[in-house]
Parts: sequence; C-alpha cells; structure tokens
Amino acid sequence: MRVLITRPLDAARDTAAELRSRGHDAIVEPLLTIFIEQGPPVDAARYARLILTSANGARAAAARMADREIPVLAVGPATAAEARARGFTQVITADGNGIEGIVSALARLPAKDDRPLLHVAGTDVAGDLAAEARKLGLTLERMTLYRAIAAEALSQQACEALKADHIDTVMFFSPRTAEIFARLAHDEALGPHLGRVCACVISQNAAKALKSLTFGKVLVAKETTADAMLDLLDDL
Repeated sequence: MRVLITRPLDAARDTAAELRSRGHDAIVEPLLTIFIEQGPPVDAARYARLILTSANGARAAAARMADREIPVLAVGPATAAEARARGFTQVITADGNGIEGIVSALARLPAKDDRPLLHVAGTDVAGDLAAEARKLGLTLERMTLYRAIAAEALSQQACEALKADHIDTVMFFSPRTAEIFARLAHDEALGPHLGRVCACVISQNAAKALKSLTFGKVLVAKETTADAMLDLLDDL
C-alpha cells in the first residue's frame, strides 16, 4: 500500500519506518514544522498540575522543566507516552477527545490545592481551556513553549503522486494537519483525485477537518495512538 504521512518530520520518519517494516510504501509529507522555544526554566512548584494537549507540548515542557514529578494530565495515550519518555513520573491520561476530554478528566480529578494548572501549548490552540477550567472553579495558565508552522504548499512529489493515483492512503495524526491538508488540496485542485484514496485519521475532530474533501473512505482510529493508526491499514 502507498501511504502519504502528514506528521511533522521526526514523527513522520518513525511512522514511515514502521510502515516499510510492514511492507508498505511511504511518502513523508510534513505539514507542520515544530520549533521548541528557548527561554528560562519553568518553576514547576508554582503549579498544581501540568496539562499537555500534544506530544509536542510534552517535549517543550521537558526542555524547560527540571522537575519531572509534577502531576501531568495528558490529552491521550500518545501524549502520555511522550511525557513518560521525557521523564515525567506522574502521568494520567484523558480520553483523547481534545479539550472536551481534558475538561471531563479535570471534573473527575480532586483539586490538589489552590495553585493554578499549567497548560503548555503551541502558538495555535483549539478551544478555550482556561474558560472551561474556570467553570470548574480552577485557574489555568497557558504557556506558549513551541510553535507549529504550517506548510504553505504541498510538495510537487505529493501532488504528482495524488494526481497519478499513486497514493492509496493519507494518514492524519491531528486535526491541525487535516485542516492544513484540506486547504492546500483545494489550492492544488486535488479534490477530484481523492475519490479512491482512504483518509486514516486519529480522531473524529480530525475527520471533521476533512469534511470539505471527498475521500473514498475515512477511517477513524479506535484510540489516539500511532499503533491504532497503523492498525487501520489492516482494514483496507
């Protein structure tokens, strides 16, 4: 199977290697470039809990925090796994359903103390997590520690492969990359070439971001993990 991977470069390379080990062909087409912001250390002791809504947030937090014992609430299994890999020792996982999942988890968790929560995020944030936290009587501070720069165009290789029906599947590991692909695909008039292509997406929110395009199939992973995304290919 010929698969187009839209993840940021380092993650895309890992996925490509796994796909090739399973006998698939992979084209790496990063639609986001991640820059971790440099700056002074973050004092974890000021915060009751660290909120992570992406694996990139886990990497950015680790780059600026020496204390890895702060309790962490991660949006889903992939983010939780990255937090643990970066040395955070107290990690729990929400249901993977974006901001809604984080809010639901916070509502169930006992308040630790009066210190604020810290949301490590990028420059582009979906939803208003601070406002939702206030409804629960919690204070949340957002700290922007990384930038995710969107691609301005699809590569010539990707466009030619899609137009020549040389792509069977496009994989979307976030709503943001799905949104970027939809915009760039319209710019390149690729809509008519997607009718035989399957979109494999990590969440319902990612699927919604592709609504303006007509894929042959849209498959949603059962869990928000890389393994669940790869498992989707078994259904094709």
